[in-house]
Amino acid sequence: MILGEGAVYQDYTIPPLTQTLPEMEAELQHQVFLKAVAAGRIVGSVGAYLKQGTC
Repeated sequence: MILGEGAVYQDYTIPPLTQTLPEMEAELQHQVFLKAVAAGRIVGSVGAYLKQGTC
């Protein structure tokens, strides 16, 4: 069984689990997001941005 990050750390207060839609929309304006898909379902994602030559 694959557990989500909240379950793994027994912490459901981490930002990805408490983020509001307006907060997500703001991040989409400044970051690139990639998704991982397995069997037609999104199973993970990562967001990144460039700062002083480092991503």
